[in-house]
Amino acid sequence: FSSKPKKEKNKLVIPLIKTNDWRSDDKEAINEILADLRNGESNDAEKELQPILMKNRVPKRNTDKEDSLNDIDIRPDESTADDYEDVPIGAFGSAMLRGMGWKEGQGIGKTNKVMIEPIEYIPRHKGLGLGAEKRNETSKSTRKRKLGEDKESHDKYKPIIDEDGRVRHIKAVGEQVQSSKPVGYYPGSKVQILKGPHKELYGKIISVDEDNARISVKLAISGEQIQISQYNTSLMDSETYKRYSMQKPGQKPEKVDKRAGRDETDFKKKRVKSTSDEESDIKLQDIWIVPGIRVRIISQSYKNGRYYNKKVKVLDVTTKDRCDCETDEKRLLEDIRQKDLETLIPKNKGAYVCIVAGKYKGKFGKLLDRNKRDSTADIQLTSNKRITTLSYDDICEYVDRLPDDDFL
Repeated sequence: FSSKPKKEKNKLVIPLIKTNDWRSDDKEAINEILADLRNGESNDAEKELQPILMKNRVPKRNTDKEDSLNDIDIRPDESTADDYEDVPIGAFGSAMLRGMGWKEGQGIGKTNKVMIEPIEYIPRHKGLGLGAEKRNETSKSTRKRKLGEDKESHDKYKPIIDEDGRVRHIKAVGEQVQSSKPVGYYPGSKVQILKGPHKELYGKIISVDEDNARISVKLAISGEQIQISQYNTSLMDSETYKRYSMQKPGQKPEKVDKRAGRDETDFKKKRVKSTSDEESDIKLQDIWIVPGIRVRIISQSYKNGRYYNKKVKVLDVTTKDRCDCETDEKRLLEDIRQKDLETLIPKNKGAYVCIVAGKYKGKFGKLLDRNKRDSTADIQLTSNKRITTLSYDDICEYVDRLPDDDFL
């Protein structure tokens, strides 16, 4: 690299031609001068009043043929490729203005010179009336981009919103406008769930059903995709989402900070002690988990809430109140406490259930009907075909193979 500074190129100037020096024979020129003197047409004051085009027009000849030949003869030479390289198309207009006396940064005008910045109007979408706003696009456009078209060409139709909230439809020439994302429910927006079984969880919108006001949300803590009404959610900014999205429901940020500074050995000792105390307090008749039933995880602390509200199948009961489960994706979840689970009631009539509490505990039955008002279900026992009404808490969906003596 050279240490000498590069010389700046002189700005291009195209001089203004005030008087054309038309090429003609000497004899013809002398005759024209004499004729002008005789006719008195050389009055300077009169020439000043003539338009520029009239002053510099091509001299007239006797016949039309002579005029056409003279017009061809006085034209400049044909431009070459070097001429186009020396004068870029973007600098042609400013070069002509410099030849007329214009300087960058100075105002224009004869008496009151004012510096005027050129502006560019932002066009409106075709068919979009005054006061109307374009709907947020919820799906990517399938139209192929044309050759030379910018990827962000759709932003040229968007008005500019200033910091004070004012909307303007003009911009300065060369002004770079930041592409703004649509405001509202659109794919990629962050939301917090306010109602339902996934209350206080966070997620990103995957798709939007504008006709039914429903959205598909991918939960941040578990990765599960759910369908929910947009009225049961609230929008949130990216910074808040990044801070709270991986928190357990109902957990405050202060609790996370305090726990982070706790000694790991003390935490393990306390957990072992609390586990043994819990197992000793649980009575045998209170145990209801059995292999083959389908349950729901209601713990917001198990695996940091990753499987909260997830439906799983109990594979094996490892201790008095702990079991191993399997998700619908065949993922094994170990050491889940009974109190972190709740029973599931089949949606379809005719499905099999396991009675987990009460007089018929340990028996199987078929679901005949459900009464949501009383939270009860009519069950037909598989052993003696007796019909009984049981509480939702006493039965659970059974998805494993029934014992041979319990088949209908």
